[in-house]
Amino acid sequence: MTLYHDTLSGMLSRYASKESPDVLIGWTPISRHCCVCERTVARWAKRHGFPACRLPDGRIMTSKSLIDQWIMARARAYTHQQSDEPEPRGLHQELTPES
Repeated sequence: MTLYHDTLSGMLSRYASKESPDVLIGWTPISRHCCVCERTVARWAKRHGFPACRLPDGRIMTSKSLIDQWIMARARAYTHQQSDEPEPRGLHQELTPES
């Protein structure tokens, strides 16, 4: 898992005791927050830079705010990528009534 951010290391030291309601520990709570299955979150962590870190006991930890920021950044990148692509021909032609 290559998704280590400076904010995660700070979060680990501050919230390792799970005192904050923003902290999610384990694949199940993380996947529930994202509304996807656990395998999808694991794949995101492995391939797409999902913001999570592994605790010394092997569990995965992140926060709701980091997840939400990550999702928004990916949505903005996707939207920007889509706006750079040319529009398919004929999609936005004006329709004129036939006589």
